[in-house]
Amino acid sequence: MNGDGGASDDPSRETNRKKAAGLALWCLRPAVSFRPVSDAARCVVVTSGTLSPMGSLEGELGAGFPIKVEAPHVVPSSQIHVEASDALGDFTAKAQDADGTPRALGQFLLRYLSRNVIPGGVLVFLPKYSLIRRVVERWRDDGTLAAIEKHKTVVWEEPGAQTLTPTLETFRRSIDSGDKKGGVFLAVYRGKVSEGLDFKDANARAVFCVGIPFPSVGDVKVRLKKEYNSSAYARSNGLLTGGDWYAHQAFRAYNQALGRCVRHLHDYAAIFLVDARFAKHADANRNKSMVSKWMRHLVSVFASPRESVGTLHEFFRRLEADPPGGGRATAPAEERRKTDETRNASFLANLGHLRAAIRETSTTKVFVSSASAEGQDSFAGTRVGRARTRWRTTASPLR
Repeated sequence: MNGDGGASDDPSRETNRKKAAGLALWCLRPAVSFRPVSDAARCVVVTSGTLSPMGSLEGELGAGFPIKVEAPHVVPSSQIHVEASDALGDFTAKAQDADGTPRALGQFLLRYLSRNVIPGGVLVFLPKYSLIRRVVERWRDDGTLAAIEKHKTVVWEEPGAQTLTPTLETFRRSIDSGDKKGGVFLAVYRGKVSEGLDFKDANARAVFCVGIPFPSVGDVKVRLKKEYNSSAYARSNGLLTGGDWYAHQAFRAYNQALGRCVRHLHDYAAIFLVDARFAKHADANRNKSMVSKWMRHLVSVFASPRESVGTLHEFFRRLEADPPGGGRATAPAEERRKTDETRNASFLANLGHLRAAIRETSTTKVFVSSASAEGQDSFAGTRVGRARTRWRTTASPLR
């Protein structure tokens, strides 16, 4: 301020003010706030479709969970194609910055798009916004963008919320246009598209998860959290090591992204794990064990691009010719009821185990991780939906 109480005109003082030191207070263990609630409650149920991998949560929350349920997906495996591809190699930070990465990604997508193998919408998740911008710019320059748009409209996610709504509208118009063209949506892990939106049916017939979204090692909060988890105190309290915690954060974001498709019982889609670390790699089995349980046993690796394209073409041809649930509102009600009953038997069995456990113990803590726990509203009128409601109302209440 100047002597008259007005703003100073001295730019150096303004610069110094911007560079002034600050103080940030970060809690590095969620148990600080969760444990008092857990200790006071008679029953704690933590449920989500994306708790996996679950190994880090007990230590972080400071509470033991003796009952853990990883339920299968309500959608049968015949409606899900899961493929690991090494087409882009180990998609590490170094590979992401390589000059040839945008073109390689474009050619990989065109392998499927140019043959019109995938109907409807396609989601492509990448590790960071800067890579999306570089990919789009390079595609414009080398003609890849024009080549892809002969088959599907291309849109991309940008930082901030102001552009999301119009981008989504453009993407969905490309799918609803009636010309069977569809769209490609380039999005970022941990963004609004990957964690908060529902892309059911034709909105996402394929999801390409490119790379593994490890948090930035340059982020001071990430560095401090890794150091804290590797401390003797943290280890004595059951927390994962800093390295293991770091990996779990990556795969939790990964599972969020791949879960954007296959959103209800009669939905179907193809999921691609685009990183050699899921395919022919020494750590492939370990990495696949970190993805959601419902898809681990479905992951295939093909010997050639031709085999991959042929298998995917047959997958969509079969489901378009004979859509799940008949693909029509006139499908017999009794047939739909029997289908729902059969495909959700495992979910009901798990539900029974949880109810029995809660009744038999005075203090119960339960993890429930299920692909169907993310809010499948279409099941509300089925036996499963009614069973969920009964369970919620008869389980021991929280105190």
